[in-house]
Amino acid sequence: MRSIYRYILLFAAVLTLQGCTHNDGGPHELYGQWKLMSMEKDGINVPGYTGNIFWSFQSSTIEMKEVKFMNEVSRNFGNFRLTDQTLYLSFPYDDFIPPVILGLPREAEMEVVSLKGSEMILSYGTPATFYTFHRW
Repeated sequence: MRSIYRYILLFAAVLTLQGCTHNDGGPHELYGQWKLMSMEKDGINVPGYTGNIFWSFQSSTIEMKEVKFMNEVSRNFGNFRLTDQTLYLSFPYDDFIPPVILGLPREAEMEVVSLKGSEMILSYGTPATFYTFHRW
């Protein structure tokens, strides 16, 4: 009788510790939080950016978080979709728009220049602004 309880306990432990490896039905290399390390336009850092913006990806939702003076946080929520080498962003609600310093409209198609491990480089516009992120 004791061995049956051990097997049941072992089975329950395996199920509990198995954990999720897929999010919303499949793996996604963007999931998690990314810190915007730098923005460059024409090879020059965009003036005024202080390294205080984070992007978080979950399911089809993106959160752009801007940490301001005295740790005040501005959160902006939208939708994203990654297709081939293009990241589509959409901020359909007036209350949630990308931070102004990013220079992004409410609907944007960004080119994925690089997405390897913990580094991501995106570009937008002509001439292109390059956004370099590190997984946080």
